Amino acid sequence: MADIVDDFLTRLKTLAPGIPAEVTGPLEASMRQQWGGTEPYVGKRPSRLHSMAIGKALQQRQPIDQAFVVAGVSRRHGYRLLNRK
Repeated sequence: MADIVDDFLTRLKTLAPGIPAEVTGPLEASMRQQWGGTEPYVGKRPSRLHSMAIGKALQQRQPIDQAFVVAGVSRRHGYRLLNRK
């Protein structure tokens, strides 16, 4: 079973197929040295797409509740996104 480092490197190589082993090798070693043997928390990040959709709808002078609908977020989550710095 692949661990999170293997998954990350596989995804990186898929997105940047020409990335040389001289880059991925040290990256893997560094990540394993720092995180090996731990169960790090991987936090979710608010979607930039949602934030951008809200901003675009507000620029078009749509009501805030409609902007949240367009962005596909709840009212509560929409306000959380707007209050982030």
